[in-house]
Formats: sequence, C-alpha cells, structure tokens
Amino acid sequence: MKFKAKVILPVLAVLLLFGAGIGTYFYLNRSEEQDLDDSRIPYAEGVVLMEGTDIEPVPKGRIALRYNYQARSTDGTNFTCKLGNDESNQYDLYFDLYADAALTDQLYLSGLLRPGTALEEITLNHALPEGTNTVYVSFNQVDTDEEGNQSLLSQTLVTVDFIVS
Repeated sequence: MKFKAKVILPVLAVLLLFGAGIGTYFYLNRSEEQDLDDSRIPYAEGVVLMEGTDIEPVPKGRIALRYNYQARSTDGTNFTCKLGNDESNQYDLYFDLYADAALTDQLYLSGLLRPGTALEEITLNHALPEGTNTVYVSFNQVDTDEEGNQSLLSQTLVTVDFIVS
C-alpha cells in the first residue's frame, strides 16, 4: 500500500501542476485577445448594402458622403434614415449624432460601416421633441492596420433634419 501511495501521489501532483499551467496559459492568452478586441470599434449591426455607382475611389484622407438630409420618426427615438459609408471610400467609418452644435449631447454612436453599407433605422439614446430638429452628424473614417490597430484618418461634420411627427 505504501508503494502505491509513493507512486500515485507524485504522479497526481505532476498532473495537477501540468493542468494548472495549461489552464493559466489559455486564460492569459484569452484575456489578451479579449482586451484587444474590446478596444476595437465593432462593426455595426443591421446594415444594408447600397446601390453601387461607377466612381473612382476617394483618396486617403477624404470621405465621400452618403446620407439623406432628413430622418423621420413618430416617437422621437426610433428613426428611419439613410446614413452610410459610400462605396467609393477606401476605409470603414462610423458616425456620431449630436443634438447640439457643441457636440456634447450625443444621441447615437454607430459601429463601423464597411464601404457600400448603410443604416436605414436607428434608435437614439434619448427622444427628440416633436418638430424638426437639427442633428449634427460626425462621419469618422477609420484605418485598421495588419495588427488590428485602428486609427482615425479623417472626419467631417454635416447636419441632418430629424423630423418627429
């Protein structure tokens, strides 16, 4: 009996240490990947493909805009619109919506949109009052390098009438 205990206990200790080492390795690698993914701008959900045009690609640092000048809602929160990334752009973009010219009252933040895609329905963070509301839309073009690092390439600001009836 003593012989079995002398053999089994060290074998169990080695297996336990080996299992703990493997578990730690996978936990640390998963955590690093998770941290990296959490810092990236995710792609938007609910995108639609836009109709293509035959125009030349826009040079780096410039943004071709594709949006409707009006968005409509009956409740002030859920809007039908067209806000997109023109197919001639070379880079992904996202957009922010603001209720004020100082860009302090954020209404919406999209995920990334690939060139040639758009959002046709959005839900704002808070309701707008009835009537015509001037909303400031910041289009932000993003480059993603080979390692997955993202950087802002260019921005432009436009206004859109958000109509609540």
